[in-house]
Amino acid sequence: MEDKCVRLASSASSWARRQTTRIRIESVVPTGSGKSSFARRLFKPTEVLSSDYCRGLVSDDENDQAATGDVFDVLHCIARKRLATGKLAVVDATNSRPE
Repeated sequence: MEDKCVRLASSASSWARRQTTRIRIESVVPTGSGKSSFARRLFKPTEVLSSDYCRGLVSDDENDQAATGDVFDVLHCIARKRLATGKLAVVDATNSRPE
């Protein structure tokens, strides 16, 4: 089953790169489910926008939940800039909520 999922996702990632419109892919699943590994396996490092990495940039601590608002401001800014230039943006976050 995992191989079938990886093949399907690989096809989807290839399709996303060929699109001329702006594409944003979000992976929103529970902590520890393998989404970061999955994203690293299928997408370029520059295409994957990790909320944990942005948290480290903002607060020097990838686990600092107090920085969440600023973290997602940074992440969304990067995603907007990538999408505006026709680049793929794969958002890797443990949770997502509308604001």
